[in-house]
Amino acid sequence: MKLRRGPYQPVKAIALEQQQKLKYILTHSLSPFYLQKFKEVQGLPNISISSLPLTTSDEFRASPPEDRITQPDIASLIPISTSGSSGKPLTVYMSGREYLLSQLKQLIFFQQLGWKPWWKTIFLWDVDKSSSKSFFQTLVNLKKKVIDISAPLDVQAKMIKSSSPDLLMSTTDALNALAAWSIHNKIAMPRVRLIITCGSPLSPQTRNLLTSTFNAKCADIYGANECGYLGFQCPHCGLYYFNEDSHILEVLDQENRPADHGSLVITALDRRTTPLIRYHIGDMVTLAPREHVCRIQFRHFTSIDGRSTDVLLLPGGGTVTYLSTMKINSIDGLAQFQIVQTGPESYLFRYVKNDSVSESDIIQKVKTLLPEEMLPGLTFQKEKVIHPDKTGKYKVIINQQ
Repeated sequence: MKLRRGPYQPVKAIALEQQQKLKYILTHSLSPFYLQKFKEVQGLPNISISSLPLTTSDEFRASPPEDRITQPDIASLIPISTSGSSGKPLTVYMSGREYLLSQLKQLIFFQQLGWKPWWKTIFLWDVDKSSSKSFFQTLVNLKKKVIDISAPLDVQAKMIKSSSPDLLMSTTDALNALAAWSIHNKIAMPRVRLIITCGSPLSPQTRNLLTSTFNAKCADIYGANECGYLGFQCPHCGLYYFNEDSHILEVLDQENRPADHGSLVITALDRRTTPLIRYHIGDMVTLAPREHVCRIQFRHFTSIDGRSTDVLLLPGGGTVTYLSTMKINSIDGLAQFQIVQTGPESYLFRYVKNDSVSESDIIQKVKTLLPEEMLPGLTFQKEKVIHPDKTGKYKVIINQQ
């Protein structure tokens, strides 16, 4: 199966493909939101990307959901929700075809790293989210095993040791917690051919920890739920590369001028159900030097200052990651929240609510969505606002231990 052509295309072919996809979107796939936003723009669809107005996450989030999509039958679409690290969580919608394309994009990356279809695979993931069948999950391994990301660390370790997987994939923070726990408790983990991390930036320290713990090659995926897979760690040079066959990516300074370091702006070329055009996702990135040379022709970048998060440790040895808390976003009237671990068995739930809901309703609903062993040490604190960190992102989970 040869899926590798995309990243290795000549630069001119990549630019042409981007132009063709953008023209199609501007001609056939503008949602009501963008029809209104672009009504004064002259020259559509034959226009350069820089001539289009920027889209902020706040204005996009404030628009009615039906104005963001191009298909009237919302019930037939696949909802994808963000974590809320850029503010209030956002739900976008994908068609089945778009979802399949995103899965294939991930498969291309796996193949670049040496993945084979017969490899034993473990996903350390939220069981609720991994239960849906997908082309990618079927193709990666028919014997795939999912371990509940909220299971106690000793249970996670035991299941991984008994399975001896070739491929292990989970969020960066969950794997970091598991590796640190195994070293602290002198538990030898099995050798894994390949570890794939996602969800939070992979620091050199965490990469070294995972590599030494599992004696494995370790690679990272960079993405945003509303936009898809934006980049992967390059198997040739070690930097990250942008997926330029499915996105137009711009790095802009504070005056919205092109820059080598600045805010990342996305145009999602394969998302036509919920188009996103010149969309500020809130991450800061640094491009690789212009003289950087690599077999992969897509543009490379050296750093991502995006969402990062911690892991909550439970008294019984389990963990709570941001994946486990995303269902809290569905509580009506809850505008913002943050969970802080202040001690071995003590937790603070900070929240901002709308006037339409009472504090008792919020507290009661939150308690039903958190592990029972958290509740004895859980306190609630209402806030007027929860401020982002220096990167502009909101940390959903903070461990102060």
